[in-house]
Amino acid sequence: MIRQAPVFKTAILAFTVLGVTARAEVAAPTPALGYYDQFLKNRYITIDPTADKANFGKEFAIRVTLTESLEFSAAEGMTWWVGEPDENCLAGLVDSGSTRNWDACQALHIGDCGIVPVSEYTVVNVDFDGDSPTSLVVLTGRKPVDNKWWGDLIGNYDGMVWSQPQGTNNKDDVVAVLKTFQFLNTLSATPIPITDIHPRVPNRIVNIDDVFVALKSFQGFKYPFGCPDDPCWDKLVAPCP
Repeated sequence: MIRQAPVFKTAILAFTVLGVTARAEVAAPTPALGYYDQFLKNRYITIDPTADKANFGKEFAIRVTLTESLEFSAAEGMTWWVGEPDENCLAGLVDSGSTRNWDACQALHIGDCGIVPVSEYTVVNVDFDGDSPTSLVVLTGRKPVDNKWWGDLIGNYDGMVWSQPQGTNNKDDVVAVLKTFQFLNTLSATPIPITDIHPRVPNRIVNIDDVFVALKSFQGFKYPFGCPDDPCWDKLVAPCP
């Protein structure tokens, strides 16, 4: 299923008119601007592929490269493409790129076995002429400052909204997953990309399995789903080569 992507057409179509070099017309993705969209997530990255509407009406593919990972350094350099988003603008990773219109997803949430905590990703829009001139670097959730490995999902709840992840893995992270599982359509719930952390390929729901995994991370267990370049349908946890 998800393997290292074959090379997509990345040559820049360039020509000179009066000494000016023309680059690909598609703009690079930008960070999504919604309140929760800006949170660092553990199993998803969130972008605005439309570049704040600069790409409206254009068709292009989106390439994602794992550029740095604390726990899975052997997987650095792995490249995937973003698949078709669902009605909630949740999308997975696929092994070949195809162009499409992304106008409906100014906040696009990308989650798959290739998206792992404490890692850095470079995201590039690619149209028929080649790469956008620049790229966007997106991080996943940082390693907590305590003795935990991952799982800093959220901050605290003030009765209206949850605050940004605050650098620790504590009871608030577990409670956030539990509240989302119990009260999905209330203020105390979080958006699914924040608390959907199970299984290897996040399943776009928050259920009791997500609660158990959040509890495990709170107890200090390492990320349980193995190397990002393992086949996503393989449930065995294997180290990176």
